[in-house]
Amino acid sequence: MTGSDWIDLYDDPAPEDVEALLDTCIQQIEYHRDELLRWRHLKRMAEQAIPKSPIDELAEIARSAWEQA
Repeated sequence: MTGSDWIDLYDDPAPEDVEALLDTCIQQIEYHRDELLRWRHLKRMAEQAIPKSPIDELAEIARSAWEQA
């Protein structure tokens, strides 16, 4: 095969295509980073919306009282 190994799915990029390929990779990394941050934010919002159990509330009160003493 020309320009690729027998296990490669795609040919190796031509030297003139490397910069465009790098730009595409950077865009994909930034996109996935932004998506990860968005999903983490949504997770925090969902966790805050879920009411705490009475046991968790008592444990939090006890923890803050212990730290103040």
